[in-house]
Amino acid sequence: EKVGVDWTAGHLGQLEREVNKLRGMEHRLHQLSLIDDPIQFLKDFQAMGGRPAFTDSQQQCQAPAQVVSAHKDKLKKMCDKQKSELFVHFKDLSVSSFRKYPRMP
Repeated sequence: EKVGVDWTAGHLGQLEREVNKLRGMEHRLHQLSLIDDPIQFLKDFQAMGGRPAFTDSQQQCQAPAQVVSAHKDKLKKMCDKQKSELFVHFKDLSVSSFRKYPRMP
């Protein structure tokens, strides 16, 4: 669970940084849109650099899915173990009750 929370916090921070970058780029593009001189516009646009590189969000979303899957498997194993233990306990109680109170003919 802690791994999932840590991953989510790190991913959230990365997304916030990307959003801030995009907001900055949006502001610069807005400033560029106010330029009337096409040559100056092109120079300033080229100086801005290329488009931002985004990470593959689908790949990053697999990490929480793996954490959830691991917890699901762990929970299933725990439930199966508890079910087996309860069955054995019930069986032992049934046998001891039968020995203690046998059926009358």
